[in-house]
Amino acid sequence: MYLGNICMIQETSLKIYRDMTQLNIMDGILYDSQRQGRISFYMTNFGEEGNHVGSAAALKNTDLVYGQYREAGVLMWRGFPMEQFMHQCYGNSQDIGKGRQMPVHYGSSEHNFVTISSPLTTQLPQKNNDRIVCVYFGDGAASEGDAHAAFNFAATLVYSITLNLHASIPSGKIYSLFRDVSKGLMRQREALDDHLKEYKQYYPFENYLTK
Repeated sequence: MYLGNICMIQETSLKIYRDMTQLNIMDGILYDSQRQGRISFYMTNFGEEGNHVGSAAALKNTDLVYGQYREAGVLMWRGFPMEQFMHQCYGNSQDIGKGRQMPVHYGSSEHNFVTISSPLTTQLPQKNNDRIVCVYFGDGAASEGDAHAAFNFAATLVYSITLNLHASIPSGKIYSLFRDVSKGLMRQREALDDHLKEYKQYYPFENYLTK
């Protein structure tokens, strides 16, 4: 199977699809459970399944992941048991965290997934080794000053920022994000733009990062 210039083996493609589908089903069950008052809190992964399941497929299982509320697919890809998702959300005695965390705050040292924290923008790379640090964040974290400081620290590394355009952000606002940070990130922004132009048939938003 080819996507642009990327070749994916069939087993990998099927696992990505299965995990995305299973995650969607789990979301429906736990969302309904929250609305019924069975659990106190839940945030779905609807619409973002491919983003984190796909990125998890590209990572090594030894790479360290800092997630937010909508990256359960990373754990699912790495083999986190469905029962443990349920134990965590219900906060029972079989939960790895012994019910001390609120629902959707998953974590597993076995799967190199740091327990999700409620505070925003609390993580920065700390150690130089061959492990990748993957941090997922949303609008709340991006609105904090610490987020831009982290961008500048990491600008010499290769990383990506997801812009899902769910709020119809004007292109000028998107561009200003890259204008206000270091030249390293600006170069990555231009490289991403070139990639979108070259493989625009594979992306739903044609050239959405162009000036």
